[in-house]
Amino acid sequence: MIEIYGSPVSNCYNTVLAALRFKDLMHKEFHVGASMDSSFLSRSPMGKIPYIVHAGQSISETSAIVEYLDEVTPGPALFPGDALMRARQRQLMKFVELYVESPARRLFPGVFWGQENEAVAVSEVRPVMERGLDAVDILLGDNKFFHDEPFSVADFYTFFRSHWRLWLPKSNMVGACWLIVPFSLVIWINLMVLNSLTKLLLRETEPCKRIWKRKPQKQQLKISKLQITV
Repeated sequence: MIEIYGSPVSNCYNTVLAALRFKDLMHKEFHVGASMDSSFLSRSPMGKIPYIVHAGQSISETSAIVEYLDEVTPGPALFPGDALMRARQRQLMKFVELYVESPARRLFPGVFWGQENEAVAVSEVRPVMERGLDAVDILLGDNKFFHDEPFSVADFYTFFRSHWRLWLPKSNMVGACWLIVPFSLVIWINLMVLNSLTKLLLRETEPCKRIWKRKPQKQQLKISKLQITV
């Protein structure tokens, strides 16, 4: 049994959850927020979610978790194909992590939390994200295997970091539409939405996202603690 700790409003959590479901692994979900409590830090040293507990050991950081799951558990490969294909999958994940999601987090206050982003932050973040999205677009376009089955964890990793427009409150969309997403990436996201596992996860996480959107800013990351066994 693998325990996964985190929140369904976290794209990182959903990436790991997708990996667990994709490999059809027995797991139990514990819905918690990030914390700097000493007991939490002993399991996730940066105080971040998600983290997993397996065989009495805890592992944090999404990429480290999925690499571990691929090495020690049975089921379909999370990084399928030959060495080049697996390298491309990891390359895509790194592009998304460093050049799309990381800079985007500077804009979360204005997009998600009802605040106003400073003009200097927008001006600094925009070129980095546009270049990152262009790089993702090139990689997706040049590698047909990203569009075909078998899916890799890179597909889920990229999807859950770029599909937030699907559930972002409409009142916040003004703060999010300043960035132009490459058309091929939009098409790819729409194809991912049709994947049976993606649809299932989106449906399962929707109740927690509705709760999150109704909560005041300071409480949005403190979703009710639940335990779910799959």
